[in-house]
Amino acid sequence: MTPGAQQPLQRAAAVAKRSVTDFVLESALASAAATLADRQSFHLDPEQWEAFVAALDAPSMCHGVRWIRQVGRWPPQTV
Repeated sequence: MTPGAQQPLQRAAAVAKRSVTDFVLESALASAAATLADRQSFHLDPEQWEAFVAALDAPSMCHGVRWIRQVGRWPPQTV
């Protein structure tokens, strides 16, 4: 660890009255929890939920890419 990185950690740990190890571990765990929380659950209002479900029910992008390659346009046009 460089002195430039170590010094602010030491100062912050001292202010928090913790060891540098405990301060770094606590900070890393808080960051990990925040990172995982953003990817484990999300909240939608009813309108957003309907849009989400519609996107899940829509044809996959792979299907769209195949269609474009075969026909040259997306979405498919009904006649």
